[in-house]
Amino acid sequence: MLEHLLASWARSSLPTTEIRRTAYFKTQRASRGCFARVVVVGALLGPTSAAARNWRIVPDGSGDAPTIQAGVDSASAGDVVLLAPGTYSWTSQASNPPSMLRLAPGVSLRGEAGAAVTILDAESMGRVLECVDAGPVVIEDLTLQNGLASEANGRGGGIDARGASLPAVRRCVFRANVATGGSARGGAIACVWAGIEDCEFVENVAALEGPTNGHGGAIACTDAEIVRCTFRGNRVRGFEAASGGAVEGISPRIVDCVFEDNEAASAGTTIGGAVRATGSPLLSRCAFRRNVVDGHYFSATAGAASIGSGSVTDCLFLDNVAKCERGPGRGGALVGDELTVQGSVFVGNAALRTNPQGAGQGGAIFAFFRSVIEHSTFVGNSGGTPDGVACLDLSEGGTLRSVLITHTTLGQTCRGDATWSCSLLFDNVSGNTVCGTDAGGNMSADPLFCTDPRTAGDVSIHADSPCAAGSGAGDCGGIGAGVVACAAEAVEARTWSDIKSLYRGQSAR
Repeated sequence: MLEHLLASWARSSLPTTEIRRTAYFKTQRASRGCFARVVVVGALLGPTSAAARNWRIVPDGSGDAPTIQAGVDSASAGDVVLLAPGTYSWTSQASNPPSMLRLAPGVSLRGEAGAAVTILDAESMGRVLECVDAGPVVIEDLTLQNGLASEANGRGGGIDARGASLPAVRRCVFRANVATGGSARGGAIACVWAGIEDCEFVENVAALEGPTNGHGGAIACTDAEIVRCTFRGNRVRGFEAASGGAVEGISPRIVDCVFEDNEAASAGTTIGGAVRATGSPLLSRCAFRRNVVDGHYFSATAGAASIGSGSVTDCLFLDNVAKCERGPGRGGALVGDELTVQGSVFVGNAALRTNPQGAGQGGAIFAFFRSVIEHSTFVGNSGGTPDGVACLDLSEGGTLRSVLITHTTLGQTCRGDATWSCSLLFDNVSGNTVCGTDAGGNMSADPLFCTDPRTAGDVSIHADSPCAAGSGAGDCGGIGAGVVACAAEAVEARTWSDIKSLYRGQSAR
């Protein structure tokens, strides 16, 4: 079906971007599976026709063509340009601005021996690779580094995929790529759609100094499937606005990914230290650690992820921060409109104002509209000051079931008129009372963690925890996201003489 749609684009009078999105979403309505889009593209890419061939390129120019671009220009749709190990630089490839390489329609680019030994280095003289109306292509097993997209509105320092391009990017490393100038998008990748698997994004940047605003420090795609990827130290900055320290998009599906030490910072509107996604995105089995959103005048929203009316399943949010110098920090870990959160863990996140130190709105979660939170654990989150909201700020309430909240440090535990059931609140600085309607099954008791989750981020529980299914949780089916991972604690009987012997040699007081 998609092949037919691709062939029909040239005959249509609609704008290319809208054609691609319309065609693409028609193919998806029958299936909402997380990997559906990647599967569609993969099916089109293989097997190739019998006439397809590999064009092997060698760094010293002794291959089937003297340069990568010469190999691409010689290839036909369905061919693969295969790069032997080595470094291919802007200088050695005799490249011309604005891009080191331009991928032809249907021609794929592959590293012969993997990304660690196959490096495309643009030397900060232009972007690494552009795809314009390239259709389905594969880019895999390469390192793309030091790309620079510095046009009036820079896009994709590593890869800029425009128009009718459907890239599948696999097992690649993107390092120190930059998009800047005007409204800069995608330090590493800018696209309409991409399937991105098993890739690593390190220290990519959207927007440098001056009057420019950055969006998507690593990836800025209208839509994308992002699977088993790692994002470390990516950032966006903005003169007036910045969003998505690592990823920005509309309804992306992000699965089995790790986001660490990413940042969004600006003087104005600042959203999403790691992810900013509108629409209805999905985050599943992802880890967010030490991401920061840093605002100045107005507000800083979502230390880790801002996801519209999206869903979060089986994710970890650890030590993320939403901070603003003069306005409130909102959602130290997560912000959304109508959120659905299930089976997730929030430890040590914070929302605050910094000058002077002031209240934050939702150290863990801030939601604008009614949201659903189930079977999730919240430990040691902070609202910045005693009058902040340390954990859940649900402006219009919602439904909370089987939620565990404990050890909040600064601020009230929750805010908003929600309905609570089968939940446990324990040892929170401002008390252990639910905010809103008590629908039954709620309690306050030590959850009996196996280790201190504030240091390890491990929320597993003892077999005799009140949160364990069939234990104190009664008919609730378990409380929180922790699994039983250690046996019930035995209590050793001791005599009074035994106890006194522990303090032998110390002065009685």
